[in-house]
Amino acid sequence: MVVRDPMLGPRGLLRSRRGVSRAEPNLALAARRRSKQEDVLTEVLAGVIVLDRDLLEKLLERLPHGAWARSSGSAIPMVRVSTQAYVGGIGTLDLLLNVDGVSYWIENKIDAAFQHDQLERYAKLGPGLVIVPDRRAADVPSDPDRWTVMTWTDVVLTARALFVNEGIEFADASGPDALARHRARCDLIGYLEENYLTAPPRIETNDLVELARLNSVLGEAIPYVLSEIKSRAEAAGLLQPGIKAPPAWGDYSAGYVWCDADPGGWVEDVGGWYDVTIAGQPDFAEGPAVAVGMALHTTPDKQLQGLFYDERWKSNLGESGFQFVPLDWGARAIRAHQWGEVPSGSLAHQAGFIADAFIGSIESLRQLQPLWTSLALQDSSDDELHG
Repeated sequence: MVVRDPMLGPRGLLRSRRGVSRAEPNLALAARRRSKQEDVLTEVLAGVIVLDRDLLEKLLERLPHGAWARSSGSAIPMVRVSTQAYVGGIGTLDLLLNVDGVSYWIENKIDAAFQHDQLERYAKLGPGLVIVPDRRAADVPSDPDRWTVMTWTDVVLTARALFVNEGIEFADASGPDALARHRARCDLIGYLEENYLTAPPRIETNDLVELARLNSVLGEAIPYVLSEIKSRAEAAGLLQPGIKAPPAWGDYSAGYVWCDADPGGWVEDVGGWYDVTIAGQPDFAEGPAVAVGMALHTTPDKQLQGLFYDERWKSNLGESGFQFVPLDWGARAIRAHQWGEVPSGSLAHQAGFIADAFIGSIESLRQLQPLWTSLALQDSSDDELHG
């Protein structure tokens, strides 16, 4: 099968012995038609470098003695990529690149051994790259004049550096509106990391000491902060505040305080309550953060909950500075504060900041009551008209 690369024009081809039979969600899934992991990886890499010209260029720059170099500002004029390419007298190459008429090769390894004089035979075609897991880098036959040894970690670092240089966040690069070459690059990074082909950052002694100190601080600080918030909520006249603070800092919620909703108010109408959450990696922010506002569990007996999910009400919440966060068990309307926004100082000082933000959010939610009443009456009138 021949797959044409639309970025290369009519001459740009990706050749493969076996093609993709149907559309797949990503390159890694498309390549998994092959049973051998190294063949899968070859197909993933081939598909990515056809789409991602910037990554291909960075890999070519690693060839021995600057074997490939383009003129400043010029594009790679033509690329042809063949996978599992048989060349008489040399053997079957994982990847054979033809860049503007010049051949280069890439040999990918995971666990398979090198054949006798395998790389020497490949080098008859010209310079190449040998890419292996970090644990095997020292085992690759060395000949820096004819091939360059890279690790899969090198490939991931190179790919991530391209995002940094382009000023693109990794999450944005993998989204539905991202460019095809960026999504392909994300697929490659994800495949390599998910299959443990890259080396994780090394754990240093200082990291362990810092982690132990952090756990100790948080284990004592969070219950104290939540207790202070509860006390201030009581002093502000909020109804029946409760508290829950798990003893350890987890991956998600570290603790939260809640207060019953005002009787007859719109928060009570939807079965909600006021709350403040201190969390490690929450669903409303990246990294440690604080959320203040209200939450509810979705329950069929609360007829007015449908109005809470109405786009008109979400708009009212947004205009009042609240973020609508849908959840598996319900929803929240919150104001989020990154932990870095909480002023440094004593725990009492930090607790005061959070408590003031919490009480302020409750006052803002109470001020939405007239809008809620108006919207509920409007919907009730509409129901009667259409009844």
